[in-house]
Amino acid sequence: MKRNPKCENNKVQQNLEAGPVHVAHHYAKFRCVGDAWIARLSTSPTSTARTKRPAKDNFLAVADYGTRRRKAPNRWIKCHGRFWGKDVAPHMRKQCMCEAKPRTEPYRCAKQGQWCKSCNGVLFYGLYKRNGKVQNIEEMMSKNYRYKEHYENGNVQCVSKSFGGNPNRGQYKQCFCDDVKFINIKKIKLMRPTTDNKKSLEETREDSDYSLSKEEEDSSKKEREEKESEDNEKKPREEEKKEKPLS
Repeated sequence: MKRNPKCENNKVQQNLEAGPVHVAHHYAKFRCVGDAWIARLSTSPTSTARTKRPAKDNFLAVADYGTRRRKAPNRWIKCHGRFWGKDVAPHMRKQCMCEAKPRTEPYRCAKQGQWCKSCNGVLFYGLYKRNGKVQNIEEMMSKNYRYKEHYENGNVQCVSKSFGGNPNRGQYKQCFCDDVKFINIKKIKLMRPTTDNKKSLEETREDSDYSLSKEEEDSSKKEREEKESEDNEKKPREEEKKEKPLS
C-alpha cells in the first residue's frame, strides 16, 4: 500500500483560511503533525466507491458534507473512519487532510550533501550526531558550527563550501533553517564573525553598532599600559645581556 509522506508544515502557514490540506486518499496511510481530518473526497453525488475517482475538492468545499477531526498520533494512520470512530459519509469516497500546527522552532532542512530548499532565514551547519545521538539545533550550536543568512529564494547545498568552512572535520553534518527568528542572530554576530565575508570580530561589532561601556574601555586601556610598561622594562635587560662579554 502506498504511503504518503509526513505532513510537517515546514513553512509557517500564511493562508490559514484555506484550512487543512489533502494528504491521503481513502484507505491510504499517512502521518501528520497536528490534527488529522477525514471528509468526502468530492461534493459530487456520484463520488461513490464503485465509480471512477473524481478530482478532489478542498476543505472549504467539503466541510458542509460532514467532517471529523482528531489529534494525530506519532505513527502511521490509515485513512479510514475507524480511526475517527464514525463514517462521515457512508458509501462515498473519502479523503484525509492534515492541519499542521504552526511551527515555532527551526527545522532540519537537510543532511550533509543534500539541499536546503526555499529557506528564507538563517541556515546553521554543524554536527549531526554526538555519542550516537542526533543533535537538535541547540545541542548542535553548543559545539563548532557555521551559519549563513539567506533571505531570498533559491536552494543552498548543505556542504562546507556553502558556509565558508568546515566546523567539524571528518564528522557527518546537518543543516537547520531558522525562518521563524527563533535564534537571536544579532547576538551571534557580536560573538563571532559571519561566514559570508569572514569579517573580524572587531569589524562585526562596528557594523552592529557595538560599543564598550566606560568601565570596559578603562579596563582595556589599563591592560594595554601595563603591557607596554613590561615591554619597556624587558628591552634594557635584553640589551645588557647582549653587551655583557662572555667570561
